[in-house]
Amino acid sequence: MTNKERSVKFFEVVWNQRNEDALTGFVHPDVAATLEGGVLCYGLEEFRAWYKETLAAMPDLQIEVVDAIEEGPKVAVMWNAAATIGGQIERAHGISWMLHRGDKIVEVSDSWNKSAVEAKLAAAV
Repeated sequence: MTNKERSVKFFEVVWNQRNEDALTGFVHPDVAATLEGGVLCYGLEEFRAWYKETLAAMPDLQIEVVDAIEEGPKVAVMWNAAATIGGQIERAHGISWMLHRGDKIVEVSDSWNKSAVEAKLAAAV
């Protein structure tokens, strides 16, 4: 499996299928994640906690991979996401950059319109 294929599959299996156990198959134990809004996760367990928190806030979140490009161990994935917030479907668009070491994601950084989605989450509470 190529790094691009692995990255795309990560979104499908981990996020869309809600397979938390699959995190260990995709994400390196020493992962460093720089996520939108200044969220930093160091290590698989911090990443897992963020993943669970995200799904708790948006339990019907679905992510559609629009495109992905690969250059050696580096992969950039462009995606669209949708989730119900306050009774309405809200959409986000983002890009995740991933660095692979062997068959695991060792670094990830993402950028998306988080502030707009967070404002709607806050208003829905």
